[in-house]
Amino acid sequence: MGVEYYKGKPIPLFESVKFNKEIGYGLSASEDCKSYLLYEFKDHNVVPRLKINVKEGTALELELDSEGKFNVHIFDKEGNDKGISQLPI
Repeated sequence: MGVEYYKGKPIPLFESVKFNKEIGYGLSASEDCKSYLLYEFKDHNVVPRLKINVKEGTALELELDSEGKFNVHIFDKEGNDKGISQLPI
């Protein structure tokens, strides 16, 4: 979780990364674990696309469904499976 710095520029640390052909996305949790930022890997850049607010301790993982659509798998702070939600991307 958090951010590292490279040559003075912040670089997010990703908990989950998935690619589908040329399209890639990464999820990075905030320091307080109350939100995630979804980043798109585009043209050698990392572009923030979406902020996802969660209850403290909730973990998200990126997944691809059988049609190649990006989803998030949701786990509570005890690690229990809370389902899958499609991303609006």
